[in-house]
Amino acid sequence: MNRETHGIFSSIGSRILLYFGLLFTLFLISSEFIDAVGIPALGIEGRIDQQEAQILGNLETVAALKQERLSRWMKERRDDATVKARLTNRPTRVRFLPN
Repeated sequence: MNRETHGIFSSIGSRILLYFGLLFTLFLISSEFIDAVGIPALGIEGRIDQQEAQILGNLETVAALKQERLSRWMKERRDDATVKARLTNRPTRVRFLPN
């Protein structure tokens, strides 16, 4: 038997090397996939889930800060309206929005 009729992987050593190479490649691909996505059934979070949780936490923090800033701004405008009403010596008829 010569190599020309059976190809490169005709010997047992070449086939074993090919199979181990494929097995190693499959292992690397699956480990990267598990690291990125995780295994939800086992409670293992992947990088994507961790990044989503971090981004959601950041967005909640920004929303809370914006809400606080808006509340403070509204209070300042109410105070401004009250001061202006008192300075004009007219009865205070400023209607306030509920807090």
